[in-house]
Amino acid sequence: MKISASLIQTLREATGAKMLDCKEALVSVEGDIEAAKDWLRAKGIHNAAKKSDRTAGEGVISAMTQDGYGVIIEMNSETDFVARNQDFQDLVQEVLSTAVSHKVDALEPLLSTVFGKDTLKERILEIAGKVGENLILRRISFLSVDPGVVVSYIHSPSGTGRVGVLLALNSGADPKELYALGKKIAMHIAASNPVYIRSSEVPVEVIARERAVLSEQAASSGRPEAVIEKMVEGRLQKFFSEIALEEQDFICEPGKKVKEILQDEEKKLGTSIQVTGMVRYALGGAS
Repeated sequence: MKISASLIQTLREATGAKMLDCKEALVSVEGDIEAAKDWLRAKGIHNAAKKSDRTAGEGVISAMTQDGYGVIIEMNSETDFVARNQDFQDLVQEVLSTAVSHKVDALEPLLSTVFGKDTLKERILEIAGKVGENLILRRISFLSVDPGVVVSYIHSPSGTGRVGVLLALNSGADPKELYALGKKIAMHIAASNPVYIRSSEVPVEVIARERAVLSEQAASSGRPEAVIEKMVEGRLQKFFSEIALEEQDFICEPGKKVKEILQDEEKKLGTSIQVTGMVRYALGGAS
């Protein structure tokens, strides 16, 4: 029996199954849509598309790097049980491999990338049908550097977890030395959650707003104006140490700021080292 393309498309939209699966189902039941749906269910290809309105609040953060290029993603599932499922974990690695091999740096182009005979979006729908949950590739970020290294850190020994970091170090230093340094700094970022790389990158409006708040707080002390100004400047430096990576105390070496660690490594390796990018993902965090 000949099956029309429009009938195949109708079944695909109703079930989220792949075009080839829809065609096979319709051929098997001689074009009966409802019977085809049952055929797909019996094969374990359940209505993946219809699951898309269900909340996917669990999942993992994972990352992959290669030759000065790195990608970090958040992939969501409905339950932690499925997030630990091997099919889901394999899917995460497939997404990362596709992003890295095609150098894709945005969500929609990545989902449209051909994966085997299907797009990556169709592959995600296929696995969603297999595991029985709504699966969403929520966000993706990338970093690249030349010369230097891009380093990833996932706060879990499995390589997928709830917090992950991507870090780019620009330098002509030995890549192995840079990588070791980058791992430590990425671990620091995971724990300390800086917003900016250095204090010079903090927007003037953010500084002005913080200065206004600190000035009002200091003024309530009733101290002389000169003392108040010093109080404000001191508290502003503390503010920078909370939000700027290079101003933070390095968790791996207490008593030294991250920028001092970078300076020490520059002297040791005989060349400059600059943090040119960082991304920190926490599961369910802001996009």
